[in-house]
Amino acid sequence: MMKRSVWSRRVAGMVGVSMALAGGLAARTAAAEEVHQVATFDPTLGQLPESIAADGHGNFFLTMGTTVRELTPDGQLSVVATLPLPAGASTAGVALDADGNILVVSDAFAPIPLAARLWKISPPGAGPVTVDVVATFPPEAFLNDLVIDDDGTVLITDSFLGRIWKVDCAGQTSVWLSSSLLDGNPAAPILPVHSLGANGAVFDAGKRNLLVGNLDYGQILRVRIQRRRDGEAVAGRTEILAQDPRLAGADGIALDRKGTLYVGVNIRDRIATVDRHGTVAVVAEGGLLDGPSSLVFGTTHRTRKTLFISNFAIGRALGFVPGAPHPGVVSLEVPEPGVPLL
Repeated sequence: MMKRSVWSRRVAGMVGVSMALAGGLAARTAAAEEVHQVATFDPTLGQLPESIAADGHGNFFLTMGTTVRELTPDGQLSVVATLPLPAGASTAGVALDADGNILVVSDAFAPIPLAARLWKISPPGAGPVTVDVVATFPPEAFLNDLVIDDDGTVLITDSFLGRIWKVDCAGQTSVWLSSSLLDGNPAAPILPVHSLGANGAVFDAGKRNLLVGNLDYGQILRVRIQRRRDGEAVAGRTEILAQDPRLAGADGIALDRKGTLYVGVNIRDRIATVDRHGTVAVVAEGGLLDGPSSLVFGTTHRTRKTLFISNFAIGRALGFVPGAPHPGVVSLEVPEPGVPLL
């Protein structure tokens, strides 16, 4: 077992302090009535859901600590796999590929060796679950979110190094994009533990652009995609689609079919929208929202216009925000269905 890093000890201590002081939910801003509770989790058991993905049957897959868990439509929560991560490391972004495999990234707030990885977990229910390392990254990297292209290529945002990594079907890793627009803001980080830049990512409907959130700067970036003859995506011009104080803390993002982007503004307990012209609006805030970190549209006929949101509750769990943490999954009904991810 590796020694716990300085960052890990600090985070663990803050968790202890916040649990000791938790005596009720702090006052919040006005809540949107459209937000509904889907599932509640126990923060004392480490059930803090960082990222959420959905299959075609209404099941959700959530990253929590070193585990990936499945939440069924009837509310049953179970562990799909536990990743063999070193102390201080945890899972982050999660996605499903065309074969039903679960792809997950892991990271750590300090350069713990072999924490930054891309993992593949075999489909649940198809026999014994296997967990394999697909790719390994520099220890200084902080992998956050991932998207899967039509050819199986995986693009991964790196919140520390200001990069987007590419992993091809053979597991070969390269830098797909490096830009100062992907950097965090060390002079004024949103989270006290570290500056964070590139975060949530999603393709647009035609996969002609990749939209990326920058957490510290409250930005939504648009990366133009050029396609080679074989269909391979090449990063083109990177530009700021939107920048707004209401987006400061932008985490997970999801896109509807009309081009409206939904943004989980984590530390602000807020869901904002950004239209295709860059106009920002707040559609839900406070209430049942507690550190919304990841968003996914429902995939069944009844849930196509439902946005499901993971309440990471990390701000209250670590004491950045007063009050007791309330991790879970909540939902928000929206006017348009989401863009299919595969």
